Amino acid sequence: MHCRKLILIICLTILGSGYASAQNDIIIYNKNWEPVKNVNNAVYFIKTNKINDTTYVSKYYNINGPMLQLNTFKDSSLQIPHGLFIYYNTNGTIDSTGFVVNGKKDKDWFYNYNNSFSPTIVELFIHGKLQIRYNKHTNIVERSSVSPEQEAILVNRLLDTSHIPSLFKDGGISGWVNYLSSAIVTPTRLIKIVGPNTINKAVVQFEVSTDGIVQNPMLLKSLEQVGR
Repeated sequence: MHCRKLILIICLTILGSGYASAQNDIIIYNKNWEPVKNVNNAVYFIKTNKINDTTYVSKYYNINGPMLQLNTFKDSSLQIPHGLFIYYNTNGTIDSTGFVVNGKKDKDWFYNYNNSFSPTIVELFIHGKLQIRYNKHTNIVERSSVSPEQEAILVNRLLDTSHIPSLFKDGGISGWVNYLSSAIVTPTRLIKIVGPNTINKAVVQFEVSTDGIVQNPMLLKSLEQVGR
């Protein structure tokens, strides 16, 4: 099944009305990442959701700001990293991402995303062991323990992640984005944080299969927990 990767940039115009989203399984922390009870002393918080019996997703946030990281675990005690991990820089833009299997890095890890939301460095891990590191900016394989054929596969995979938004005539992607921007209701909490009458941007990447199924969504630019 072939997929088309798209990036959706949502501009939220903060007008001063909206709704609050429900929150559960949240722990708040002070600046030293020590748990606190008084929200007035909180600087960060972690929200954990149970997806199924073997998937628990923890999202780390500034108390009044963008996401810091997303971690996935295999167990309810959050001791076995297993699944997608995403790390963001201070302004909420994705910095690096990859998968962990039973506590070890596995498959592709992407680093140093640029302003076009394209990674400049990719690493391939197999069961926690680094196989190859490729720097797209310099077009140099910096480290390799694989065959030239495997090197070529990894380099092509990185080039395939050069995300260029598609432009279509007569509406298309631009019309769809305009509709979403006007139809989205801004959460009250986000209004309080960024202020009324402001324009803010969230960026989401996802794939659309030839069957029209949306899959593998990933947040590339975070605003705040309720505004993602």
